[in-house]
Amino acid sequence: MIASEKLIEAREKLRDLLQTSPSQLDYRAYVAFIQEEMRETEVDLNKLLIKYGVNDVFAMDQLIQEGKVDEESAWEDFFAIDALTYKRAQLNAVLEDLNSV
Repeated sequence: MIASEKLIEAREKLRDLLQTSPSQLDYRAYVAFIQEEMRETEVDLNKLLIKYGVNDVFAMDQLIQEGKVDEESAWEDFFAIDALTYKRAQLNAVLEDLNSV
């Protein structure tokens, strides 16, 4: 049995067990997946923000501009903070879209 067949079988078993529709099961799975991704993103983002004692990428940029943080050593973290902030916003937007259905 290939992976997709196993997923279909597991979905059917879970749907029967929970007595829910396939669309409701899919919805709940998507929401749970997005929420888990958001938690992981928040953890990674907060680690970096705490490392520099800032609240967002703009405060991080200000530290670099003021010379309080070495630009070369903080460069990767700066872009990681920016990327994680963007990812968080995108995940939140998808979750809001799902919740408006």
